Amino acid sequence: MTHVRVLLDANVVVSFLLALARPESTVSRSITHGLRGEMTQIVSERMLDEVRITFRRPYLSSRMPFPMVETVLAESAARALEAPRVEPPIPAICRDPRDDYLLAQAIASGATHLLTGDKGLLALRDAGSPFAIVTPAELAALLGLDEG
Repeated sequence: MTHVRVLLDANVVVSFLLALARPESTVSRSITHGLRGEMTQIVSERMLDEVRITFRRPYLSSRMPFPMVETVLAESAARALEAPRVEPPIPAICRDPRDDYLLAQAIASGATHLLTGDKGLLALRDAGSPFAIVTPAELAALLGLDEG
């Protein structure tokens, strides 16, 4: 199999942070696989900012203290490839225009996969993009992480 280069969506990173206590979860196994260097994870500053904003909400900040979020994000970013900044105009493709940057960044960074749980992005799988749009469970199956 060709080396996998995965652009991470913020919703997957949020799920990963919330699942840290459950290393057996699919999202934990998929992200941890990348943190061990067994695939290239690609992150963007915009995505990291989305995660930070999400964890400033009272419900989530009560589940994971923000300093811990920052520590995990910094460690993850240090092991990942930074996606190139994509300048406007960005083509409008997604039903949520706030997600269009992810498609542009996946192309600009040479991603083979966009890892997401976003139904709007997953609906674009058959649109003929140069990368696969996958869920954590699909990536885990692709990488053989469901075995053994």
